[in-house]
Amino acid sequence: DAVADSGMSVKRASLEDAIADNLNDVDLYQAGEIAKITTQTGLVDLDRLLEIRDGSETIIAARPSQGKTALALCIAGHVAGKLNRRVLFFSIVMPTNQLTARMVYQHARVKKADVKMPGALTETQKRQLEAAAEIVKAMPITPFDIGIDSFAAIRAEIMRSTRSSDARLVIVDYLQMMRHGGRDHFDNRNRELELIVNGFKDVAKQCSIPIILLSQLRRPDRDAVKNP
Repeated sequence: DAVADSGMSVKRASLEDAIADNLNDVDLYQAGEIAKITTQTGLVDLDRLLEIRDGSETIIAARPSQGKTALALCIAGHVAGKLNRRVLFFSIVMPTNQLTARMVYQHARVKKADVKMPGALTETQKRQLEAAAEIVKAMPITPFDIGIDSFAAIRAEIMRSTRSSDARLVIVDYLQMMRHGGRDHFDNRNRELELIVNGFKDVAKQCSIPIILLSQLRRPDRDAVKNP
C-alpha cells in the first residue's frame, strides 16, 4: 500500500463538471460552434467526420503513396498557419529539409515535378515559391528530424515540449517505423504496435493534447485478390 501510495496518482473526476461539459457541447453543436473546442483540420468534410479534441488520438491509415504525409502537412499548415497554434511534427521517414520543401510546394500550389525539371517554372511560380517559403517559415511548427524510432523517446519529447511550449497538436509519421523502445523483446509485431498505439493514447490524455498518428496499410495480396 505504501509503495502504491507513493508511486501512483489518480486524477479524481467530477461528475458535476463532466455533465456541465456535456451540456456545453450540446449548446455548441446546436449553435454550429463546435470548432471552439475542437482542432479543425481545414478540410470541412473531414471535420464533419472527425472530432479532434484535446486528449484524443486520431489514426489516419492508408496504403503506401496514397498521400498520408501530404494530408498531415495540410492539417499542420492549417492549424499552425490559420489557427496560429503550435504543431509538433515527428517525421521518422523524412528529414526536415524534405518536409519543409513539401510544405512550401503545397502552399505555393507548385508541383514538385515542375521544380525538378530545368526551366519548367515560370517567373510567377518562382515568386509564389518565395512567398510561400516566407509564410511557412513563420508558421509555429516544430519539426523533429529524428533518427528516433523509439516510442519511449518520442513520448519523452512530447511531454517535455508540451510543458515548455504552447503546443496544441502532435503529428507522428508513421506508426510502422516505430519500436516500443522498452526492455521487452517482442516476438509479435502486432502486439508491439498495439502497445505503441495505446501508449500514444495515454500521452494524449496526460498532456491534454490531440495526437494524429499516421499508419500504413499493407498492399493487397495479389494472389488473395485473384483467389478470394
